[in-house]
Amino acid sequence: MNFIEFKKITLSTILYAVVFCAAAVLAAFSYPELALYFLLNYVIYAIIVAVLVEGWKSSGKVLVESNKEKWVTYVYGIPVEENRSTLRNLHFSSLKSMRGTYLFLLVLKASIPLCLLYGFVMRIIHLEAENIDITLVAISALCICFFAVRIYVTSRAIIVAYRNQWVVDYNDKDEVTYGSAYIKNESKYVPFLEEVFR
Repeated sequence: MNFIEFKKITLSTILYAVVFCAAAVLAAFSYPELALYFLLNYVIYAIIVAVLVEGWKSSGKVLVESNKEKWVTYVYGIPVEENRSTLRNLHFSSLKSMRGTYLFLLVLKASIPLCLLYGFVMRIIHLEAENIDITLVAISALCICFFAVRIYVTSRAIIVAYRNQWVVDYNDKDEVTYGSAYIKNESKYVPFLEEVFR
């Protein structure tokens, strides 16, 4: 079986769980912006990126690096091995197209919390004074802080892509040189594509 290792459960994972629960509660009280963020960012955006990457792959613009993972799932108590392919990194034939692609994906990602934050703030501004209580103020502050942090994190990644502040690894395939972007995260280099899904 595949178990979550306890060392992978970090403070950010716990905070995401708390914010996700708050999103469910807020959606029940007709404030769906946080729930929409999770839906748009982690489902719809991921599907859009997957479709775009598949199109770029079939047109030859991008080489896709993927990892093969074996999972054991249980169907009616019988262990069944399943092979899954996960997207690891993208390799581009030119640095200009790499920069443009990552900027496009990151600006698309930044627009999600930005639009939701705008809608949330407009709803709060137009509330009548007698409808505002301390609970609404606290929850509003949590939502505004969450959206601001997400916008900040994505903006940092946009700046890295705009300034080309990454390490490029070159690989030759079929007499064409492809480059892929990596950034330093703590003590190791990770694919820049992780910033797109972060």
